[in-house]
Amino acid sequence: YSPNKFLVIASFLFLIQILLSYSFLGVEIASNFAQQFVLLMVLIFLYSLSSFMTYYIEYKNNFYEHLILNTYIVSIWSILFFPVSIILNLLSINKSIQIGFFILYLLFIMIWNAKVFSSNKVKILMYLIINTVSMIIILFGFYLAGSIKVN
Repeated sequence: YSPNKFLVIASFLFLIQILLSYSFLGVEIASNFAQQFVLLMVLIFLYSLSSFMTYYIEYKNNFYEHLILNTYIVSIWSILFFPVSIILNLLSINKSIQIGFFILYLLFIMIWNAKVFSSNKVKILMYLIINTVSMIIILFGFYLAGSIKVN
């Protein structure tokens, strides 16, 4: 499948998610538009920006290549975590546990992203640390701005 097909599948699953619950793994986006779709697009953009900044010096890929790569990676992990989110919401699992799964979801995306650019375990760890720090800063900024709220 192409990254666009995975994006369509992930978007469809997020539409189902909206019908069942307004949060994905305990995270809810404040938006007048389809909240989960906005979350998907924001994550793709943020990971693309983060990977572009992290890997540009060594690999010289342009932003659009990172956008395509991260569309693929975020969509795949969103599809894989969709059933987990539905089960956690239907069982009314504690929000802190859901947030733990959201952090795991973000971490898997970062690990997969790092593995695309290097097979060297030291470099993967270095890229993972750089991506983690940049994503924490970006997400915390969104949280402070009120764009992300945790129930």
